[in-house]
Amino acid sequence: NAPHGPLYVEDKYSNQYKGDTLIPSANFFGMITNIDENIGKLRSYLAEQKLEENTIFIFMTDNGTANGVIVDGSWSNGLPTVYGFNMGMHGRKGSPYDGGHRVPCFIHWPAGGLDVGRDFDGLTAHIDILPSLIEMCGLEKGSGPEMDGLSLWKYITGKLKWEKGERTLFVDSQRVEEPEHYRGSAVMQKNWRLVYGKELYDMRTDPGQRLDVAVVYPEKVKEMRALYEEWFNDVFSGYETRSYIHIGSEKAPSMVLSSHDWMEVVKPDGTRAASPGGEDTPPFAHSQMRRGWQRNGYWDIEVDKPGKYRIELARWPKEAGRNITEGIPASNIEIPGGEPFGEGVALDIKTARLKIQDFDDSITVTDDMKTAGFTVDLNKGKTKLRTWFTGDEGLSLGAYWVYISRVE
Repeated sequence: NAPHGPLYVEDKYSNQYKGDTLIPSANFFGMITNIDENIGKLRSYLAEQKLEENTIFIFMTDNGTANGVIVDGSWSNGLPTVYGFNMGMHGRKGSPYDGGHRVPCFIHWPAGGLDVGRDFDGLTAHIDILPSLIEMCGLEKGSGPEMDGLSLWKYITGKLKWEKGERTLFVDSQRVEEPEHYRGSAVMQKNWRLVYGKELYDMRTDPGQRLDVAVVYPEKVKEMRALYEEWFNDVFSGYETRSYIHIGSEKAPSMVLSSHDWMEVVKPDGTRAASPGGEDTPPFAHSQMRRGWQRNGYWDIEVDKPGKYRIELARWPKEAGRNITEGIPASNIEIPGGEPFGEGVALDIKTARLKIQDFDDSITVTDDMKTAGFTVDLNKGKTKLRTWFTGDEGLSLGAYWVYISRVE
């Protein structure tokens, strides 16, 4: 969802920001202008179709700004500067400080009485949207898991007075396979923020989160840590339970796997492939595949139906029409406000290897092969699927794409 990298936008939206030394990215601000235009188009359409009156229109976003401000310090956790705009908040996208996750939420619904401006200053989060919509639309929740959020409808309309001053919400960004206490975390109450389990900020006097007052209010720190521990133990109570990709089902006899779903990503030497921030980083972007990023991992697989399967290992997606060892030409498609993708490198891959259940075999890769195919008898059940493309001088990476079909 825009504005988001890659920052591609037509000049007619970004030109007005170019040359302004206080604007960190003309393209980023241009994308915001484009969003503004499209929101206008959508609202005009609703009005033309006579749908505006009884349409619940929600405008919100998923995280703090990424390129709309330059911060002083680390990329995500720095303090704001005069360059760009972040409402004076500490941090930006990816940060547990408010600049990373405090976002706007506007609701417009004339038929429901939301047709004039009003502010609601209660502590709320995305988890409140669904229960609010259920009440607004007069629906029944039905059976199922207990919801974490609450309906805001009666509070927004003023039918109930908001008295949840001590409501506690949590931000917690892990991006690792084994969850870590207080990693990327914020415990939030209306007037307080506990960041990383140790930094305490009084939002009444310090909304920019510049002065850590943990030593002044140790009891508040203790209270908020206890609430986090209770929340953590609930949310991550079953984290050891893996999520398996099902293959061979009647509904989907064929399946395409991508490296984005690798587990336990490693470098060619077997060491963990983590970013400087400690995040597990499988290849997920075109630029990484184009440069032949040497990473590997495995997929958690559940075989739904025993039998014979055809498993094909590929470096490029089939629709690219490229052989395993080939590179790929640079893109010649003009991109508004950006540069086309560069050339994808050729790799001198010699061998392809597949390991799944009791099967472990390798074949020679020739220059005319688009995929390296294996026919395998699989038993029903959970397993791991591993692949390797290897060559001389330590060249080693997993297949970025794997195509699986049940052979009838």
